[in-house]
Amino acid sequence: MRKALFETWAGQQGVLRPFQALCEMDAASRKQIADMLNVNLNDAWENGCNQALYDLNVLVHELRSNPEEYEQTFGELPYDPEQSYNKDQAEACLIIGQDRKGIQARSHSTLKTIAGSENHTWPEVLVSVIQEFKIECHVAGKTEEQLESAIFDHFAEQEWDKKGEEERQEIEKFINDQPELIEKLKVAGLNTNKRRWIVNLMFQAAKQGGFNTYITAVKVAGWMNRTIGTKVMMKTVTKGLATVLRTVNVALWAWLVWDVLAFFFGPSRKRLIPVIALIHQHYLLEKIEALDDAPESRPVSAIQLVAGSVVAILVIAAIFFV
Repeated sequence: MRKALFETWAGQQGVLRPFQALCEMDAASRKQIADMLNVNLNDAWENGCNQALYDLNVLVHELRSNPEEYEQTFGELPYDPEQSYNKDQAEACLIIGQDRKGIQARSHSTLKTIAGSENHTWPEVLVSVIQEFKIECHVAGKTEEQLESAIFDHFAEQEWDKKGEEERQEIEKFINDQPELIEKLKVAGLNTNKRRWIVNLMFQAAKQGGFNTYITAVKVAGWMNRTIGTKVMMKTVTKGLATVLRTVNVALWAWLVWDVLAFFFGPSRKRLIPVIALIHQHYLLEKIEALDDAPESRPVSAIQLVAGSVVAILVIAAIFFV
């Protein structure tokens, strides 16, 4: 089966992982990331198609004069901006690939960008950020997820360090008071920094816009019970939590706005840190959601153990006496 234009572009550019994450995000979250990078999503459909075709070394005017050739190459004509899924792909393409402003361009130094060097793949983007900010990570042999994780941990740790002692104590109290929830986050592979970050998101969500209002662990627990119903359906709380955090994702990042604005006046790569964190967070929430879809392991009853032992004894007896 032939791949469509944007999927072909993402594969050729080596950016499938961020491309898929951006396509799966809601439009508001994608717009927020575009704003962090100063990428304009107006006319995203036309500009996204042109960007992808340019990177694939396809002459747009020749291709559009020969639709049959295009369809043989990419499988479908990307001329319908009303198709929301395709529009999502066009926006993702611009966020990643737009000249001078997209993720790939910002992972280069200014000199390299002006010189028109080759686009970075996603692993190359991640390594450039790790090296620029001296993030603790031995990059050799690491997967994309592991490189993202190192950057995310660096980001989460910086945000944790900015918090006052009283706020830290409330977050830690919530973590200690919710062992079942925290255990699920551990099972999803979230380390201490990531667990603190998810709880931090919950604190921000509980505030619902009052980001300067002090909030306690007890209030957050009450919000969680009201919003997700943890007392009734604890076994599905992680899926409900991930869903809630997705729906208020833009508001959750509002308290970082001044930090993000500060990035605009710093090195180009610095803008990539919160962007990478958001993309990695998308996959973290997917892991959390997947916990409630996985079949639960059931404990073996005493009767089952006895029955199994009897069968084992009979089998051994048959071997020796037949």
